[in-house]
Amino acid sequence: MAESCPNVLALNPSNNPAIDSALEKFDWYLLPVVNPDGYEYQRTTERYWRKNRQPSPSGSCIGVDLNRNFEFKWNPAIGGSTDTCSEVYAGTKSLTAPKTAAVGKLMRDIHCHTIAYLDIHAYGQMWLWPWGYTADDLPSDLQDLKHYAKVGANAISNKYNTQFVIGGDATDLYPAAGGADDYAKGVAGIQYSYTVELRDEGTYGFELPANQIVPTGEEMLEVILAFAKEIFVREDL
Repeated sequence: MAESCPNVLALNPSNNPAIDSALEKFDWYLLPVVNPDGYEYQRTTERYWRKNRQPSPSGSCIGVDLNRNFEFKWNPAIGGSTDTCSEVYAGTKSLTAPKTAAVGKLMRDIHCHTIAYLDIHAYGQMWLWPWGYTADDLPSDLQDLKHYAKVGANAISNKYNTQFVIGGDATDLYPAAGGADDYAKGVAGIQYSYTVELRDEGTYGFELPANQIVPTGEEMLEVILAFAKEIFVREDL
């Protein structure tokens, strides 16, 4: 599903004028798989593997949880772990995983002309805004974040009536420091940064049936187009 997104946007096989408009008005940076070695390992060897395949300093266990390794307010005690064998091992310090370092650098390099960042995960049907590291310190632009989250959730609902919950990383999911959306907003200064948890709510979880893959992708295309249109109009770009 993720690998089809660049083709849909760039080639526009359905000649959708909304896609042409989105490409004309914005530059797009698409990272289909941020954790390729971890993905390949779980696909061929150990299903549900979460981390990358980076050796640990102690040599006892493999892998760092990339979404606990970003720099902003990095703290393994908040939703992560210092245990190298834990699936939420946060690393010895922030940005020690080559992939988080690379993604962080990209965010910083393009931050001056980047207005939104969507970190797409599975599963839970949730549209979440920062912060993940705390439930007490809410973003100063919370109302704007809520507005665009509603736009995204409504676009999903309008396609196949899939219902998404909108809320905060820490307040409506769970506290976890070192997340990519926290870094995007807190370090790179990308104003509208979110984590989007795709289908479903837990019936199938990570084993989403094949017949739901295309509808999920179609929903996300509608989200991207509606989200981009609303930002262009509301921000008077």
